Amino acid sequence: MEAGVFPDSRALPGEKIDAKVRPFLEEAGLLEPGESIIYFYSGGIFSYREDGNYFTDQRVVSYTEVAGEIYSDELTYPEITDFEVEWSESFFEDSIIDVVGSDGDSFDLWVSNEEDGDHEFHRLLKKEWLLRRDH
Repeated sequence: MEAGVFPDSRALPGEKIDAKVRPFLEEAGLLEPGESIIYFYSGGIFSYREDGNYFTDQRVVSYTEVAGEIYSDELTYPEITDFEVEWSESFFEDSIIDVVGSDGDSFDLWVSNEEDGDHEFHRLLKKEWLLRRDH
């Protein structure tokens, strides 16, 4: 990821994310060609590479970079059994959406509450899950 491409402080619909995000996600093996990002949020300070939380038409993904390595968690919609949300009431803290898998494992999506982006992210995530969970 190029230096100088700072993440937006808001959660954004897929069509509004920076054009450099998709190539990075594909190179990192976090996005398949043709997969559509529906909503995306990065808590990174200097780069999208540092952190990201998003969902596509196929799955839900959270990633982080530690010492130059990208670590990720993901579940497809049929693998998800529920979402648990801890809404943030502070501008300085993100809301946390816990994605619960059928195997009992779970991971968190951190989403900014700026402009109620966390609520829209959650609403559309749940809508996508309900649409695709039985496929």
